[in-house]
Amino acid sequence: MAELADLSPERRQQLFPTLTEAQIQRLAAVGVLRRVAKGEMLFNQGEVAPFFVVLSGRLDVVQPTEKGEITIVSQDAPGSFTGELNMLTGRRSLVCGRMIEAGEVLQLDQEALQHVVQTDVGISQILMTAFIMRRL
Repeated sequence: MAELADLSPERRQQLFPTLTEAQIQRLAAVGVLRRVAKGEMLFNQGEVAPFFVVLSGRLDVVQPTEKGEITIVSQDAPGSFTGELNMLTGRRSLVCGRMIEAGEVLQLDQEALQHVVQTDVGISQILMTAFIMRRL
């Protein structure tokens, strides 16, 4: 993937869109609200990761390497979310997610996420576009 700093605003918006309050409320109907502590690992490389929507705080998605971690993205905007196609297929995550600032997240397991993608066209379009772009 190209460096995030080098991406056009349009491309960055496709990769890392934010959900509206109404969309977050629709997801809340099938998700679990969680308070998260600074430093808490939400998912690790090699795990089947749940889907998270950041409501407050800051979540860093990082790629572990032999030389240390590379930060892929910091998500601190309310409505920003984690994930890529692996979440829908049940494959293991290639990255880790750590809370850098305490806050709240909305968590959906794979079944709930699949349900949303299959039944909510508006949210599905946003998620699938982001997931596909992130995978590329």
